[in-house]
Amino acid sequence: MNVMEPRTVLTAIFGTVCLVTLTSLPTNAQDPGCQEIRISGSTSLQTHLMTTYTITDQSDHGRPRYLSDTRDYIYYGFSPQQPYAPTWFVGQIGGPNGLYVEDASSVANDIEGIFKIFDPQTGEWKDAQYIRITCADPGYFGCFDRGHIVVDQTIPMGLTITMDRCVAICVNYGSRIAAVSQQDCLCGSEVNSYSRPSSFCATPCGGDSTQTCGSPGRADVYKTWVDACGYRETIGAIYSPMYPGTYQRNENCTWEISFDPDKVIKFYYNVWEVQAGDRLVITDKSGQSRTLGPDTDTLWTNEVTVNFQSDSSTQGDGKFAVQYIAIDHCGSISTTGGIAQVLPSHGGNFAVGQRATIRCTEGTETVVECLQDKVFNVTGPYCPDSTGREPTTPMTGTGNATVGDPGKEMTAGQGPVVWIV
Repeated sequence: MNVMEPRTVLTAIFGTVCLVTLTSLPTNAQDPGCQEIRISGSTSLQTHLMTTYTITDQSDHGRPRYLSDTRDYIYYGFSPQQPYAPTWFVGQIGGPNGLYVEDASSVANDIEGIFKIFDPQTGEWKDAQYIRITCADPGYFGCFDRGHIVVDQTIPMGLTITMDRCVAICVNYGSRIAAVSQQDCLCGSEVNSYSRPSSFCATPCGGDSTQTCGSPGRADVYKTWVDACGYRETIGAIYSPMYPGTYQRNENCTWEISFDPDKVIKFYYNVWEVQAGDRLVITDKSGQSRTLGPDTDTLWTNEVTVNFQSDSSTQGDGKFAVQYIAIDHCGSISTTGGIAQVLPSHGGNFAVGQRATIRCTEGTETVVECLQDKVFNVTGPYCPDSTGREPTTPMTGTGNATVGDPGKEMTAGQGPVVWIV
């Protein structure tokens, strides 16, 4: 079995050996990292690690450390399997890890290598090309020291300051980023440091106490495109007009999302405070439309138009922030060969981890799941047809449990131990 053995990695060894010096903070202004990142992709192995992680004020070898609500970490070290190979680990520091990837990126959201995932049933590490790591809130850079923000314009706003008003001002200046630091609005082009934890920027904005406006010497920083009422770029998120403030009456915004045909779209609802009477509608290439909301997390297609409209009665207290990513699918299931109905009945593709209910004309019903290796756990024919053929028995894909067998669901396993001293 290809199992890593525990090993201690020292960052500094004194005496006759060597000294490993920690690297400095990044100087690349285009790469400040994200304050919150999300790991996604696995539907059966290490599912407790598929969540959101927030940057901390700790670092390992010049790379920031991230922490999830489940108390798991994303942290940087060196691989015990390939000595001194730069590696990002996901799991417990000094304890079991469920994911790792050999990659020297300075921040976790820039990782491009292929993750390895630990299978506790076999004790093996497996390639996990399907694991994705993305910014959980792509429009929010994070909390930064003012000295690390490249500022073009400083606009004193006094006690009326809000983040959305600052963003609107910076859009007019043509700036890439907008930052609020107590009563100042800063319009700029870039930042040249890692984000600090959100607790470092905790001063309520004078014009809206539900927003934060940095703190003494620090600022909350947003990308100015969060103010855009629609766009055609695949940038990873949809924000309501005037976000992080609230949208107004009679808004009408349209966004276009497009990925490669072998993908479908998955949504994460970071903020969802859409008011009654207002709605987001998604429309695919065939013209099929549905209302977007927390009950719709995965689509059946790779290409949609999203339209938001608020009605005339809106009281000005709604907002939303929706992240979207591309995930694999198993294709569609057509209503042929004795199949009367497929639910959900969108007629499109089923994403990895999704289940479909197939109802046969003679009254039987089969539930299938799209497995991690992009095949259904049950292959057709699904219903007896005129030839008398019977449905195929269930199969399991790589690292997946058979649908309807809770006893075979994977649990969090004990991965390798790596120590950072």
